[in-house]
Amino acid sequence: MMQRAVGIAWGLVSLLLTSAVVGAGVGLFQGEIATRSWSRPEQIAFGEGAAFLGAIVALFVGPLLYLFLSRRMSVGELSGIVACSAIGGGLAALARWEVLVPITSVLACAGAAIAVRALRGEH
Repeated sequence: MMQRAVGIAWGLVSLLLTSAVVGAGVGLFQGEIATRSWSRPEQIAFGEGAAFLGAIVALFVGPLLYLFLSRRMSVGELSGIVACSAIGGGLAALARWEVLVPITSVLACAGAAIAVRALRGEH
C-alpha cells in the first residue's frame, strides 16, 4: 500500500515538474518574441514574467492534458503538442498581440491534443 502511494506521488510530482519546466521554456520563448523591439532591460523583465506565467499555466494544463489523453502519451505526441503550443503563441507574439499570447498558446495546445486523440481513433 505504501509503495503504491509513493509511486502515485512520484508520478504526480514528475508530471507537475515537467509541465512547469516546459511551460517556463515556452513562456520565455514567446516573451522574447513579443518584445523583440523593446529595450533589452524591458525584454528581460517581460521574458521573466512570461516564463513565470508559462510555468503557472502549465501546472494546470499539463495534468489536464495528461488526463485528456487517457494517461498515456508518447514522447512524439508530447513534442508535437509542445511545438504546436510554442508556434501558436509565437505567431501571436509576432503579431504583437502580447495579451493574446497565452490564450493562443493554450488553444493551440488544446487543438493539438484533440488531433492526437483523433489520430489514435479515440472519440
